[in-house]
Amino acid sequence: MSLSKSPMKAALALWWAGVIAPCFAATSTAASASGCTGTTTIQNIEDASALASCATYSGDVVVATDLVTADQNHNNHLSLDGIKEIGGSLIVQNVAMLLSLSGSSLERVDYDMSFQNLSLSTIPFPKLAGVGKTFRLQDLPQLDTLTFPAEVEFGAVVINNTAIRSLDNTTFNVVSAGSVHIFNNDQLINVSVPINNGQIQTSDILFSKNGAGLNVSFPSLNAIQNMTMQDVLRIDLPNLNVVSSFMEIGGTQLEAFHADRLTNVGGALQFNNVSNLQNLSLQELSTVGSDLSINGSRALELVNFPALTRVGNNFTMEGTFSNISLPQNPQIQGVYYLESSKNISEVCKQLTTSDGVKSSQLTCIYPGSPTQAKNNSNSGHLDTIDESGLSTAAKAGIGIGIALAVVMLGALAFFLAIRRRATNPSKSNHENDRSSSTELFGLFGKIELPAEESRTTPAFTPATSESELSADFKRGKFVPSRGNDMQSRHELNAAIVYELEGDSGASEMHQREKFSFEAPREHV
Repeated sequence: MSLSKSPMKAALALWWAGVIAPCFAATSTAASASGCTGTTTIQNIEDASALASCATYSGDVVVATDLVTADQNHNNHLSLDGIKEIGGSLIVQNVAMLLSLSGSSLERVDYDMSFQNLSLSTIPFPKLAGVGKTFRLQDLPQLDTLTFPAEVEFGAVVINNTAIRSLDNTTFNVVSAGSVHIFNNDQLINVSVPINNGQIQTSDILFSKNGAGLNVSFPSLNAIQNMTMQDVLRIDLPNLNVVSSFMEIGGTQLEAFHADRLTNVGGALQFNNVSNLQNLSLQELSTVGSDLSINGSRALELVNFPALTRVGNNFTMEGTFSNISLPQNPQIQGVYYLESSKNISEVCKQLTTSDGVKSSQLTCIYPGSPTQAKNNSNSGHLDTIDESGLSTAAKAGIGIGIALAVVMLGALAFFLAIRRRATNPSKSNHENDRSSSTELFGLFGKIELPAEESRTTPAFTPATSESELSADFKRGKFVPSRGNDMQSRHELNAAIVYELEGDSGASEMHQREKFSFEAPREHV
């Protein structure tokens, strides 16, 4: 009998261990997990301690603005230790009493991770590896240190108005980010982070109004959509290959810009107000889809683009440079405009001859050039050469000559008309009725001469609209209403009028601030 009871006890023990005990364990786990979901608001230290049992919290964690943190051991400190993953967002903002924070176990936040308007001096998350959406540090005037030593991926990074002095791979080891916006951090003087894109295409990088003497380096960045950097002392992008949209670099602080592997910029590449730029290195830059411009440079002697083959719009250089180095026959689709405080006449000649610049016009402004700019406020001079081979000076001379010829011919026509009137006083009554005044056409409109008895000086009535001058007149085909012997003179006048109109656009000198170029219209 005792032998039969032992197998029975063994069977019951196995049944309990395999079926009943797991049920109790599952019930206990479910009870514990029920507090690890939804949106929780931490109002005191006890609330934070309760979350420590949740390795994964599937909702949002929000710290209340009236958080009570003080106790005898941790004055104004909040611990989020114990949580490894937050399936929603972590939001800490406008908490006046919070002075320190820790999250030694946190590895991932699926949505936003935001710290705003706080008095924190440090934010340590040593194991953080990813934030799915935006990581935001904003209005944290006491924050001078970050501790993110692990490689971390962000959907986006915003750092605004902090006291952080340095971001590097020991404090902010960012390996991937959809966008990076860092601005209004007046203590920030060093940024060197190993962003290498990973699986996320970096859309844009923005730096503006940070510390004086800021050095920025992205040693692993290889592609980006947009980049804007203002008031940075030095920029190093040693592995950047493609900017798919635009790149804008500006500010008087900039002294050096290096991107020696950059080959293609899909939109504009602009260096604006870079008065202290001394060193510009773009050794492999081949194509710029829109404008390529450097303006305001007072320290850059040589503008060097040794691999440049195409600029989709305007090529503009303004500063104190004395030389430009380009490969043979670059395709400049828009305006080619050079302005320097130094004599660059030889540079301009070389571009139009041996380098064969393919542009509708080349404009050079520099001291001592043959032709003075029309805008007398310009410090330089204007010397324009277009595809017709005529300089601006030559076209201006032609225009003046034509204008003088028109005036002389107009005066001659006026004199002959008066003389003819005087030598033919007798006309039919019908003609006298129609001819109480003599009508002449000239460059400026219609001149009416009153009847003989009241005539003193001719009255001038300008044309009020283009319709008063017919299309035939503008093309030298005007036939006056009387006197075939007058036709040839009017045809000559009209032809000269149109000739002057045709060249007037080309003989216009370009203003310093805004210029436009237009090839002379083909004469009809």
